[in-house]
Amino acid sequence: MLPRFLSGVKWFSLLLKYDMDLAEEAQLEGCGLCGAQLHQAHYQRKPRGGPAEMDEDDWRRFSFCCYVCRKRTTPVSFRFFGRRVYFGAIMVLISAMLGGVSPRRREALHRLCGADQRTLERWRQWWAEEFPQTDVWRIVSPRLALAGVPTDSIPRQLLRHFLQQGCSLARALRRVLRLLLPLTTLPRRGGPG
Repeated sequence: MLPRFLSGVKWFSLLLKYDMDLAEEAQLEGCGLCGAQLHQAHYQRKPRGGPAEMDEDDWRRFSFCCYVCRKRTTPVSFRFFGRRVYFGAIMVLISAMLGGVSPRRREALHRLCGADQRTLERWRQWWAEEFPQTDVWRIVSPRLALAGVPTDSIPRQLLRHFLQQGCSLARALRRVLRLLLPLTTLPRRGGPG
């Protein structure tokens, strides 16, 4: 069973507030290419895995468009993980539960979040093959003493690290999402770094 906080609107509302704060900061900074003012260009997402009671306005991905050069700026997000369809929190938590489980348990996880077997396998592969190649992992793993952990257990080990520090599961998941923030948006094309 998914933790109760993931089935309620309150926790997702907190993540929405964090995203609103990040969006406000991005808008105040202005365009990263030319420095001009950014105008709202938010767009709707239809994420899976969250509570059914969420208002569709809560599904907006905050984004901006430069008034002068028209380049899009999409700030990092606690709710969305790049172009993935599921909420980031669902992907992290289910991935943490996937490592080394039987086909029967995979089926139970599929029923919990609605992700089909191919999606669960893509998540497992991303954690095992792509995530260890990111700058985020290269920086975080030695700092959290996680260097050398088996790649199929990375999400579980990240959560375990924060749980061992006395965090609740909700707080540990939020801290993992904070670590993943740099990976939640595509890098700007045609501009600096």
